[in-house]
Amino acid sequence: LTGDRALERPDGTIEFLGRIDRQAKIAGHRVELTAVETALSASPLVADAAVVVLTIPSREKQLVACVALAAPAQNAEAPLREWLQVRLSRTSTPQHWLFLERLPINANGKLDRSALQAICETRLIGPSLGHPVSAAVPLDETAAETNGATDEIKIMIHLQQIWAILL
Repeated sequence: LTGDRALERPDGTIEFLGRIDRQAKIAGHRVELTAVETALSASPLVADAAVVVLTIPSREKQLVACVALAAPAQNAEAPLREWLQVRLSRTSTPQHWLFLERLPINANGKLDRSALQAICETRLIGPSLGHPVSAAVPLDETAAETNGATDEIKIMIHLQQIWAILL
């Protein structure tokens, strides 16, 4: 088994549907997302962590570390980046960081990866029009509140985030 999921169409073409495992190809290298999450979670600064793969428009896939800190900290990105660089390869170290009060969970109490993916896309790609930035925004705040947007834009972004979490 290669770990790939595919579907053969009636005309004989094969459609790639994704991976069975949690591997992603980043900069031409296979990265095991669970290994990155395990290394990140082992840091004493981290209460909970997950890694998301974002495809930035007109760029290749990039890793985003989504972190709930054990205690509030002003600049946790630098020590966490150093923590991972000692333990992982350069391609396995996330390019972007998103700090949340808590990671979203589903009705079963497990990490809701689809909601986390939507939050990452909303907060990292949406506000910067395709240029992701590291962000330290609590889960209940909107990106517009930190960017000085108009009330209408704040409402639209807030509604988008609600729908992203619900869907």
